[in-house]
Amino acid sequence: MMPDSDPIASDPPAKPIPPNSALPPVEPPSAAFLVQLFLIPGIIVGVIVLVWVLFNWIAHSGSGDPQDYVEALRHNSSDVWQKAEILAEMLRNDRRNELKSNSALAAQLADILDTRITAGDMDEAAVNLRVYLSSALGQFNTPVGLPALLKAAATNRSDAEMPVRRAALDAIGSLSANVKATTHQPLSDPALMEGMLAASRDPAAVIRLRAAFVLGIVGGPQAIDRLVELLDDPYPDVAYNAATSLAQLGDERAIGRLSEMLRAGATSPSLASEEEELRDQKRTAIIVNALRAVAQLAEANPKADLGRLEPEVRAWQKPDAAAKFSSAVNSLEIREAALAASEILDARSPATIPKPEPNRPAQGNSRR
Repeated sequence: MMPDSDPIASDPPAKPIPPNSALPPVEPPSAAFLVQLFLIPGIIVGVIVLVWVLFNWIAHSGSGDPQDYVEALRHNSSDVWQKAEILAEMLRNDRRNELKSNSALAAQLADILDTRITAGDMDEAAVNLRVYLSSALGQFNTPVGLPALLKAAATNRSDAEMPVRRAALDAIGSLSANVKATTHQPLSDPALMEGMLAASRDPAAVIRLRAAFVLGIVGGPQAIDRLVELLDDPYPDVAYNAATSLAQLGDERAIGRLSEMLRAGATSPSLASEEEELRDQKRTAIIVNALRAVAQLAEANPKADLGRLEPEVRAWQKPDAAAKFSSAVNSLEIREAALAASEILDARSPATIPKPEPNRPAQGNSRR
């Protein structure tokens, strides 16, 4: 007996759907659609680009009158920070040194900084303005602003002024380097040396380490004597800055600390107070600075006995250097700095490299 007919099989076959019967008719896009799709976004982008170009032109062309921006700083006008930013851009992009060599402009900024220091306002805006003025004066090639910067670096009425002191010392370093590069002579000023020697004895390590940096730029017997003392500073970063400064001046007494910097590992004392995520970054900076300092020492003092440092310099060119020195970092920046230092060491004339005395090991190689 045949089963009852399958209900599915008994359904009538579906009728085929005519092609394109479910789609709307194709029509060419309307003009309004094209405007909405292309023209309006294009206008928006064009306006943004135009605003950016106009601001960039004002900031970089130097076509504005710097005196207007100085007056805004002097009177603390409502748009003071906009004017300050434009003036900062003009100084940064002054490739012809027309502004950076302008003693009158530097003198006006220095006068404003001096006035603000004397006023002694400690609110955030007032402190930030003194930081800005200090940084701006550091970009000049003329030492006119030095007295105001020295005053800013030495004025310590409240912890709120610490950013100003740091900015002033950084600016003194930049100003000293700029003057030296322009005149080919170090910035010689008794007040500068007196101020840096005082800063190098400041209770705050962040002040001492900046003073060590500036002393390396200024140079001279007093600076060198103080830098040698700073090699034993209890704060490692101060001692490291002293070592790199001495290396720039060609003083071999930096070698011990430079060796310590090249071997900066996971337990390096300079990293003890750093947050975990910053330790590798700082360790890299220490090693790179040491490698560059070795190169500077070799160039400044061709007769320096660098036998103690050469193996460490060359080791940092190898991929396994991180493991050798118990460090988690061996970045491309480190290897490039090691290669550059090695090339300078290789280029030294053999006649200038000290030879060990008979029956005695070479100086500096007897201990690590």
